[in-house]
Amino acid sequence: MDKDKSHIDDYQIRALDKLANSGIIHTIYPMLDRIEVDVVNLDYASPSPTIPWGTKAIINLKIIINDPTITSKNIWDTEFDPYYLVDKYFRELLPYIGIDNHTTVIRFEAYSPNGKLIYKG
Repeated sequence: MDKDKSHIDDYQIRALDKLANSGIIHTIYPMLDRIEVDVVNLDYASPSPTIPWGTKAIINLKIIINDPTITSKNIWDTEFDPYYLVDKYFRELLPYIGIDNHTTVIRFEAYSPNGKLIYKG
């Protein structure tokens, strides 16, 4: 990786944000209010024991839902599966916008409309 160039650049971050908040995703998951995308590019190979060796970027997704009835206790009884959302609609599409799946970690947190943490993955 060129030290002067980020692993995930501003163009790719804007593309991730558009993807995260597209009408298609909201059609599939109507309980979504919005998804905030934050990218951390790493300048070193292994920042901590919890991050795999060779990771060059971390994508943090803050998923805010608009349905106050979804809680940490019933999340798996609803139509909302944050792991499928992340794996199907983000991880599979990263290569199409030039982001390497093998060097990128995706983390997410799901929040209720009042800002309470529902799930962390």
